Amino acid sequence: MAKIYPANIEGYQKATEGERRVFRFLKMAARPDSDFICFYEPLIGSSGKEPDFILLGRKLGLVIIEVKDWTSKQITSYNPHRFTVLISGKPQKKTNPDRQAKGYADTLKEQLSNIPEFLSEDIKHKGNLKIPVGRMVAFPNISRDEYAESGFKWFIDSERIIFKEDLDAAGEILCDVTGKLFFIPYAFILLMILMFAMVFIVNNLRIGRSVYAVGGNSYASLISGIRVNWVLVRVYIISAVLAGIAGVFLAAYSNVGFPRTARGFELIAITTVVMGGIPFTGGEGNLWNGLFAVVVLRTLNKLLLFSGLSGYIEGIILGSIIIFTLYLNSNIRSSRFLLKSRK
Repeated sequence: MAKIYPANIEGYQKATEGERRVFRFLKMAARPDSDFICFYEPLIGSSGKEPDFILLGRKLGLVIIEVKDWTSKQITSYNPHRFTVLISGKPQKKTNPDRQAKGYADTLKEQLSNIPEFLSEDIKHKGNLKIPVGRMVAFPNISRDEYAESGFKWFIDSERIIFKEDLDAAGEILCDVTGKLFFIPYAFILLMILMFAMVFIVNNLRIGRSVYAVGGNSYASLISGIRVNWVLVRVYIISAVLAGIAGVFLAAYSNVGFPRTARGFELIAITTVVMGGIPFTGGEGNLWNGLFAVVVLRTLNKLLLFSGLSGYIEGIILGSIIIFTLYLNSNIRSSRFLLKSRK
């Protein structure tokens, strides 16, 4: 098990039940053991700040972990800066835990930047820290489903949260003896496998060329001998299979089948298609452009979270991207049509 200082906090009166659960989780999940060292409530900075945990991983860098024993029902209101939480039946203003963890991370970076051994000597990164400093929030009493149904999901990214299910001894992370699930996204590996497979199908197989043909002009495809209806059926089947795979991964991620987990993903999917230059009418487009659009949108999502802006702004931006891209595509097509007519 990973090295943790102190070796045990079970007898600490100051430690909350949630902190004890996270302590046990880190002790078992941070593997290989020799790669991780964890500190409970270390003092950082001259102001005496005490983050709940600092995890040091050889490949992971430094990670601040802030633990909150709140339940979803206790959180009554929220914004990027403050959460209102019911403590013993009385509402209390608390700093957004993600923002609190960020404050600890910034203080730690400031302290480490004063130590020359931690600074990079590389010309491109001179003066920057050699190791990354990240942050996470642990909610031992909030499940992924409760988070998905809450409004505060717009202010804390799910990828920076340790949920109730993650701390379960029978959960996916603790059942993985290699410890790889602690920092490697297997979903990304599957995404790339499926991406290469779909690119090969679209560019090299008959069904792929038929899809482009039917999307471009279904009537011309029909009179040229392509079974249009059969192509459409195959496309819907492939779409359903991919949606099913995504659903399985979402269910595995949350440890439960929840029908509204992917609510709101439709707008993201539409924006990805439009932004990737793939027209709704079909017949043209590049899958790699679609993947690039996914990367851009996820980066945008992270920037919004790091900037502390409301998550609702993301929906406004996505809608604006769709409107602007459709307007741009319409003008481009009109220009092409005018050029062809002049010729």
